[in-house]
Amino acid sequence: MEHQGSVHLLFSRPPMPRPGEVVSHWHHFVEDLNTSTLDFYKSVEQTLIAKESPVRPTRVDWADRGVLSAKREYLRAAYGRYSFDIAAFPFGRDFFFSWWLTKRRPEGALGMGCMAMVRLLIALAVFVKLFGYIGVRSPNYVAVFL
Repeated sequence: MEHQGSVHLLFSRPPMPRPGEVVSHWHHFVEDLNTSTLDFYKSVEQTLIAKESPVRPTRVDWADRGVLSAKREYLRAAYGRYSFDIAAFPFGRDFFFSWWLTKRRPEGALGMGCMAMVRLLIALAVFVKLFGYIGVRSPNYVAVFL
């Protein structure tokens, strides 16, 4: 598929769910299958409930190609930090199925990373306040360490 214009490049993202690290992916066309996406999702949800599965089925929307593109509904089966996102939709006379198995990032991972950076800056400021600025002030400084 050819990209047309820089607007597409600015707003594009892969046409798949990415809540974390992709562990596995699969897709397949089934020829001459006539069903509805919602019926398929209901069937999977009912099967998970009937088998008393520990996974939690939910529906999520992901942009098909980018921020301004249409959204596609996925069925998500989540267990612990793993998510299994299933897509199913008609494609002409055929039917397309795909799934993405992902490992979600820990809750608050971004916040923890930001806090670590703030702590590092505070430690650096305290170090400079206590010991002063340590810099190259004379040519003899380099000779001492060589």
